[in-house]
Amino acid sequence: MMKSISCILLVCLLSLMGCETQEQKEVKRLVRELKHENPEVSFKAEEVLVKIGKDAVPALIQALKDQGVSFELEETLVKIGKDAVPALIQALQDQNKFVRGRAARTLGTIGKVAVPAFIKLLRDKDRDVRRNTTWALGRIGKGSNDAVSVLVQALQDQDATVRRAATFALAGIGEGAVNAVPALIQVLRDEDEIVRWDAAYALGSIGEGAVNAVPALIQLLRDEDEVVRLSAAGALVKIGKDAVPALMQVLQNKEDPDVRAYVAWALGTIGIPETIKATVEILPELIQALQDSAVRGAAAGALGTMGKDAVPALIQALQDQDPEVRAYATKALGSIGEGAVDAVPVLIQALQDPDFHVRGAAVVTLGTIGKDAVPALIQALQDQEWSVRVNATRALGSMGEGAVDAVPALIKALQDEDATVRRTVTFALGKIGKDAVPALIQALQNPDPEVRFSTARILGSIGKGAVDAVPALIQLLQEHDPEGRGVAAEALEKIDTPEALKAVKEHEFLQQLR
Repeated sequence: MMKSISCILLVCLLSLMGCETQEQKEVKRLVRELKHENPEVSFKAEEVLVKIGKDAVPALIQALKDQGVSFELEETLVKIGKDAVPALIQALQDQNKFVRGRAARTLGTIGKVAVPAFIKLLRDKDRDVRRNTTWALGRIGKGSNDAVSVLVQALQDQDATVRRAATFALAGIGEGAVNAVPALIQVLRDEDEIVRWDAAYALGSIGEGAVNAVPALIQLLRDEDEVVRLSAAGALVKIGKDAVPALMQVLQNKEDPDVRAYVAWALGTIGIPETIKATVEILPELIQALQDSAVRGAAAGALGTMGKDAVPALIQALQDQDPEVRAYATKALGSIGEGAVDAVPVLIQALQDPDFHVRGAAVVTLGTIGKDAVPALIQALQDQEWSVRVNATRALGSMGEGAVDAVPALIKALQDEDATVRRTVTFALGKIGKDAVPALIQALQNPDPEVRFSTARILGSIGKGAVDAVPALIQLLQEHDPEGRGVAAEALEKIDTPEALKAVKEHEFLQQLR
C-alpha cells in the first residue's frame, strides 16, 4: 500500500516539475529544426509550427534566447499572428534583454492587432517594457495611429530612452501624428540631444501638418549640437512652402549669420524660384560661412542649390588654406553637377591636393560634371591614395557610356594592388557596358589570370550586349585553372545566345567524361 502511494506521489511530483508531453517534445524538435542547414527542413518545420499555432508559442518564446535562430523564430511567430500576441507581450518583461528586444520587434511586425495591448503597456512601471513597447509601435508605423495620444504622454517619460522611442514611433506614424505636434514642439527643448534630434525628425515626417512648429524649428537652428541643427533644417524642408515666409524673414536678420546658413540650405532645397533667388543674394555671406566649422556643411549645401551663380565663388574657395573649406567647396560644386563645368580646370588641380579628402571629393565632383571630366578622372586612376582611385572608378562608372574613353585605363587598373580598387573597376566597366566590350575582349588575352577572370565576370554582367565576346569566352573554357573555366561558363550563360549555351553544355559534358 505504501509503495503504491509513493508511486502516485512520484508521478504527481514529476508532473509538478513539468514533465513534457509527447506533443511538447515534438514542438521543441520542430523549433530546433528552424535552424537546420537544409532550407527545406527549416521551411517544413516553420510550416508545421504555424499550423500548430498557439500551442507552439511557449517553445518559440523560450527559444528567443538563442541568438543563432532569431530570424526564423520571429518569422514563425509573425505568421502565427494574433495568437502569439499575449505571450509576446508577456515576453516584453523577460529578464533576458534579447528576448525583450526580439519580442518587441516581432510584435511590431505583426502590426495593428497588437496596438491595444501596447497602449496599456506604455503605462507599465518597468522602463524597459515602456521602451520596447514604443519601439514596437514605431515599427508598426502608420498602423498605430490609435496610440498617438499615449505616445504623447510617453514624450514626458522620466527616462530619456523612452522619450527617444516615442519620437521614433511618432515619426513612423507620420502625417497621422499631427495631433502630437504641440507636444513635439515642447520636446524640442529636451535636455537629451537625441530626443531633440528625433523630435525634429518626427515633425518633418508629419510634414505640412507641422507648420505650427516652424518658429521652434528655426530656434533649434541655434542648437549646440550639429546633428540637431541639421535635423531641424531637414524638418523645415519637409514642411515645405508653408515654412518659406518665416525662413525668408530670418534671411533679413543680419545678426544671425550661422542660423542664416542653415536657413539658406533649407530654402535652396525647397527650391522654388523666390527661395533660390534669396539664397543667391547672400552668396558672399555663405562663402564666408565655409570658414566656420559649425555651419560650413549647411553653407556648402546652400551653395550647391544655387547652380551656376555660385560657381565662380566656389572656384575661388578652392584656393583656401583650410583643407576643410576646400573639401566643402568641392562637394558644393558636385551638387551643382554639369553646371559646374567651368570648375573642371581647378578640380584637375585639386586631384593633386595634399589633403586626400579634397582629392577624393574632387574625383566625385568630376564624375557628376560628366564627359568633360573624363581625362581628369583617368589621371586620378594613378593617384597614390587608394581611396582617390576608388572614387575615380566610381565616378567613371556613374557616367556609364559617357566614360567609354576611360576603358583602356580601367582595364589596366584591373591589376591595381588594392582589392577595393579592382572591384570598383569591375563595377565601372560593367556600367559602361557594350561600348567597353572590344577592349574587354582583348583583356581576355592578358597573361595575368586575375585580369582574365575579372574581365569574364564583367562581360557576364554586361549580358547580351557582350555577344561579340562569345568566341573569346569559349576559348577561356580551355583555361587550366578551374576558376577560369567556371567564370567563362557563367559569363556565357548570362550572355544567353544559342552559341554560348551550346558551348557551356559541351563543356559540361566533357567535364563529366573526365
